[in-house]
Amino acid sequence: MELPDLLPKKRDREYNMYSKKLRARVIFMYLFKGKSHRWIDEMILMKNPDISKGYQSMGILHHIGLLNTHKNMFKDFSIEQAKEYAEGKSVVYSNLLVTLEIDMNNEHNDEFVYEIKENQFQEKIDQKISEVSVEYLTDYVEEYLPHPPKQKAENAEGSYSYPRSIYEATKALINAQFQCEVSDNHCSFISKKTGKNYVEAHHVIPISFQWKFQYDIDRVPNLVALCPNCHKKIHLSINSEKELLLKELYIKRKFDLLKIGVELSEKDLLEMYDI
Repeated sequence: MELPDLLPKKRDREYNMYSKKLRARVIFMYLFKGKSHRWIDEMILMKNPDISKGYQSMGILHHIGLLNTHKNMFKDFSIEQAKEYAEGKSVVYSNLLVTLEIDMNNEHNDEFVYEIKENQFQEKIDQKISEVSVEYLTDYVEEYLPHPPKQKAENAEGSYSYPRSIYEATKALINAQFQCEVSDNHCSFISKKTGKNYVEAHHVIPISFQWKFQYDIDRVPNLVALCPNCHKKIHLSINSEKELLLKELYIKRKFDLLKIGVELSEKDLLEMYDI
């Protein structure tokens, strides 16, 4: 296999708009998975491809020098295998792949930050559960109706994200009777704060994909109760394990999602998790 020359472009606006992690994922999906610019804009950069038309990821790739001749060039390669192949053949490619590997590995730091935020969210849910009445815990019946979508709001870090409702997440755990929705046998421990089996709330459709839907997805039908192990698995496991779990949750929720105006295929859900 030849290594086509990299032909960097001076324009750097799109390149500078995104973090190293996101740029690394754009490069990886293009070089190693052969994804289109529009797909990458939608699934990695969270842009509406009908508006962005793939120009965001294209701008990143073109600034580095990656053009159509490079697409899917390292199909069936791991990053380590690609590095070994490029070694001695091209210093430019070797440097690109080393940087890519470093930036992809740095996702672990992002996972750490993400986990902190998830824990903070869960603490608020547990506090809400500890405050509500026994009647609320046992007699609540959910009504499913489409609601208008929320708009992005500025968070404490100064960036913008879709707000998540403590109220909806609390109701989801109550409806699940504080059992893991993958299996009732997945008991964790009794929470000191709530006095209930400890489970965590998870959005089946990631809340960052709200822009794809006409109606609010921060609703009980899109929230599941998971034991800590299943919650970690859905974020951190290998794709084959993650896929089995997501397919099971999709079956559990697809009809309830329709009641709130959210239509989703299994394939679309898996793509949201890069599977």
